[in-house]
Amino acid sequence: MNEKTAQIGIGVFLLIIGGLFYLMNMYTPICGDDYLYSFYLTPVAAKSFFEGASIGFEQKISSFADVMFSQYNHYFYVNGRTIPHILEQSFAGLWGEDCFNLINTFFFLLLNMLVIWISGKRNLNKYGYWVVAVFFIWFLLPCPVDLFLLMSGALNYTWSAVFCLFFSSSL
Repeated sequence: MNEKTAQIGIGVFLLIIGGLFYLMNMYTPICGDDYLYSFYLTPVAAKSFFEGASIGFEQKISSFADVMFSQYNHYFYVNGRTIPHILEQSFAGLWGEDCFNLINTFFFLLLNMLVIWISGKRNLNKYGYWVVAVFFIWFLLPCPVDLFLLMSGALNYTWSAVFCLFFSSSL
């Protein structure tokens, strides 16, 4: 198989995988943390959450200022994963699930590309490496739905892994 045919095959494969991933992402419901991140976190809400209640989650995120004040409370009352949580609240409260699904598909495909890139730059034009990378990443990592499809998991783990691999791969 010559290089041009391999690149066309890889492109078609990525379109199919990206389309299937986007569909799965589209049909993944907003639940748990993803739903709670669409609300402004107050100190009362943070305290009640750890006591097993959901008191104080009345105000939906309506502006980026809400996100920043809510993240202040997240940092001091919940945990310090500030960057992923700012993105999470922005997607859950402001930008919407459709925007997240599209960008998340790009990050999933980018994760696969970085894995192949790190395995050897010459492998980027080999169709078999793309197939193996996609299936190994999907089937060998535990709980792929939690890691790749749920907003909180994708932002905290998949997107963070992409950034770490990107900066460690000496592009």
